[in-house]
Amino acid sequence: MRYLRLIIRITGLTIIMLGLTGLAMAQWGSAVMEPVSTGTDNDGLGQSALALDDLGTLHLVFDRVSGSDHNFYYTQKLLGGSWIAPVPVGDPTAQLNSPYLDVHAPSSAAYLVYMQNGLLRLGVANDCVWEYYDLQTPYLEALYDPCLAVDSDGNAHVAFVVYHSGEYHLGYGYWEGPSSTDFHFQHLTQTQLGGFGSGASPDICVRSDGSVAICYRSGGYLTYQVSAIENAELGGSAWDEQTMTIPGYECYPGSIKSTPNDDLHLGFQGSMGFGFPNDIFYTSKPDGAYSWDPPVEVGGYLGGADIKLAVENNGDAHIVCMETSGNFYTGNIIYTTNLSGSWQSEMLLTGNDNYNPSLAFDSQGNGSLAFEKEIAYNNSDVYYYGYVAPIGPPPDLDVILTPESVPVLIGSGGGSFDYTLEVVNNGASAALFDGWVEIDMPGGGTVSPLILRENLTLVSGDSIIRDMTQYVPAGAPGGTYTYRLEVGDYPGAVFAYDEFLIIKSASDGEFSISEWQISGWDDEVSKSDSRIASTRFALIGAYPNPFNPVTAISYQLSTANHVNLSIFDLNGRLVSRLVDGWRSAGIHEVNFDGSHFASGVYVYRLTAGEFNATGKMILMK
Repeated sequence: MRYLRLIIRITGLTIIMLGLTGLAMAQWGSAVMEPVSTGTDNDGLGQSALALDDLGTLHLVFDRVSGSDHNFYYTQKLLGGSWIAPVPVGDPTAQLNSPYLDVHAPSSAAYLVYMQNGLLRLGVANDCVWEYYDLQTPYLEALYDPCLAVDSDGNAHVAFVVYHSGEYHLGYGYWEGPSSTDFHFQHLTQTQLGGFGSGASPDICVRSDGSVAICYRSGGYLTYQVSAIENAELGGSAWDEQTMTIPGYECYPGSIKSTPNDDLHLGFQGSMGFGFPNDIFYTSKPDGAYSWDPPVEVGGYLGGADIKLAVENNGDAHIVCMETSGNFYTGNIIYTTNLSGSWQSEMLLTGNDNYNPSLAFDSQGNGSLAFEKEIAYNNSDVYYYGYVAPIGPPPDLDVILTPESVPVLIGSGGGSFDYTLEVVNNGASAALFDGWVEIDMPGGGTVSPLILRENLTLVSGDSIIRDMTQYVPAGAPGGTYTYRLEVGDYPGAVFAYDEFLIIKSASDGEFSISEWQISGWDDEVSKSDSRIASTRFALIGAYPNPFNPVTAISYQLSTANHVNLSIFDLNGRLVSRLVDGWRSAGIHEVNFDGSHFASGVYVYRLTAGEFNATGKMILMK
């Protein structure tokens, strides 16, 4: 750490003030302060990272430090909701440090890169269920300070400091996902980080084509500068390096970001030496430009360090940092932005006890800030200051189901029927939603979902149209079924639906929900949606759902494989392991008994070889 903390308090009272000038009111006027993680533990807080996905969910990882022990925690806040209880991530028995978080914004999957026992490791979470992977960096002697950016295809791009043969350089690699065991690693020996290179503090961003830009501290002691290195394509090994030089200043990197049009933005710190103010600098590089714009000082009379940058899609830039007085942190948080066309700065949070901010901005220009509040010496809590969205009206969607013939009649030996489904967005803005098919059984109860598509997007006025085929097995009971397509936030909220009746003659065989096959969406299967029934591997679903207290989970294997089928709560804790062993090819069904569990939503996860899929079910007592 380059600075000591100077903590000033009035006995018995910690003063908290929120900046309320016109600038703050523009971006933070509707913001509230709320605790994320509090307690009486005698520990401090280290690095934290905040990220925002396309659904408005905030994701946060923070590091609780007690002596030399580091423990990582993850939490999230849904749009209009509250922070969930933080859950441990990583191996608490290992030596952990340097967590860095990003998200795959379209799918809401959280990614975490960190060091574990000196090795580089990656965690990926869907529905708060974490999977961990080792990132191989052969022959290197030591690694430091990893950072992370996730591209639109879900590739994780990681930059870090490496030490090898007496020199410090950068390392870079990208990870393609659990279907690939390769971490595509490059040792960037052309980067020279000086004799104290472990403090080079890299940061990384990724462009729309998968190419990356990395900023870092270059040069040597008393001559530190900020450099940026870029490649031109996914995994490209040809790198262009440029250095930002500020006469009379030593410079230290903050953060680098890219916009959807691939412009680059960089915020960093400049120091004139021990005891002098630390200035805040900013520069940008438009897509296609040969060089970076000349850096400009943007902090005014305020000086700060630990620069965090957020850039809106239109290029408006926002910076927060910890205020410094000479070489001391004051405990105040500075905010500066070019929103009005010129840079303006102010104190956003004051009170002499606010540290380690992390920053995110949504598409409407609302700011979110996570930070450490020191409650007492060696006792810190995590707080949030930012926009709290109300739960607004659901998207204006229409659902239309049109059977090929009416009524839909199925004989005792089973059969199939065709229909067309259509979903239309009547609203003035884009709609994000899930879509699923379910059936009400003749004797009561509902089977849901027969098919589930998550994170569908429709722009205003657009529609989804699919020609579908539903297969009804001979063993299905005779009687009248209600066949329904619902759209909403699966499984709890329904925005719109349509339905029609199916009449089947008496059963001719044994009933199994796994034999209800459906086709018509297969040409639209995405990488992240494995639950749609396929001819190979499939997680067919849970029936009944909701259930009390027993439900049957069905899955299909094309070949014999090692299968793990486990149940988790919404905090990511394992509550039951139903299958853990080899199973033959075919359709399998296993019961989950929730008699000893509390009512609520549970996640079931199937892993079979390289196939992974999850689903949600509701226990209602």
